[in-house]
Amino acid sequence: MRLQDYAQNYYWPTVTNYLAPTTLKGYEGAWNNIIMPRWGNMEMEEIKAFDIENWIADMSYGKAQNALFGLRRILRMAERDEFITIDPTRKSIRRPKNRIPYQPKVLSLKDARKVIAGFEGHPLEAW
Repeated sequence: MRLQDYAQNYYWPTVTNYLAPTTLKGYEGAWNNIIMPRWGNMEMEEIKAFDIENWIADMSYGKAQNALFGLRRILRMAERDEFITIDPTRKSIRRPKNRIPYQPKVLSLKDARKVIAGFEGHPLEAW
């Protein structure tokens, strides 16, 4: 069965019953813009972990996460419903590294004192 057929006939009717509307919109966006153009016309049994890894290799970190997680949700449900034998996303798939490392904003001692002084007389001062 093609991924697109499974998604239209089984996945979307099932998840619309229990997902919040905003979550559903996010899932639909990932499906329409990222997943369906690449995998929609493929037979689910033909999707391999190696191909998924190559597919997300050139994506940004966030887009790759969204694409992989969206595809994984659909394939896990297909595996659960016994439309495929093994979900290829269960194998180790390397994702691109986050190219922009997280840099926390660290307050200087002077700035920290200003923040703390701002709570004087406030109900949360003791916290």
